[in-house]
This record gives sequence, C-alpha cells and structure tokens, in this order.
Amino acid sequence: GEAGNNSTLVAPKARLTVLISNGVYDYSQKANQKNALNTFDDLGIPYDLVDGMDPLQKEKRDEFFKISGVRGNYPQIFS
Repeated sequence: GEAGNNSTLVAPKARLTVLISNGVYDYSQKANQKNALNTFDDLGIPYDLVDGMDPLQKEKRDEFFKISGVRGNYPQIFS
C-alpha cells in the first residue's frame, strides 16, 4: 500500500492578518508596524494587511477591534 511517504504533501502556510494604520502618528506604533512587517517579510511569513485608516476597510477593522478589545493601537496581528 501507500506506506508513510508524506514528503510530497506540503501544508499550505497559514496567513496572518495584520491590522495597521497608514495614518498613525505615534512614533513607537509606526516603528512597531514597520518592524513587524519587516520581520514577517524576512521570515517569509505570508500576511494580509487591513488598514485601519481606510474607510473601505472600516467594517473589517471594527471586527478586529472587537476581537482584540483594543482600539487605535497598531499593529495588531491575528492568525
């Protein structure tokens, strides 16, 4: 039969969702956003961005704020 050769099976990488704000003025939040995204890029971790400033993404943003219980603090990372 098909004995345990699973080397050809590759699980798809889970994607993170990163809630950011392109209009954030707080220096530490801006630096934290940049550092998080750079780290994900360096490690090859796939992610999708949700921009908290984008009116078209307001509904998504509010859903993430509800999950985290934290508003207006960036970045927030969800798996």
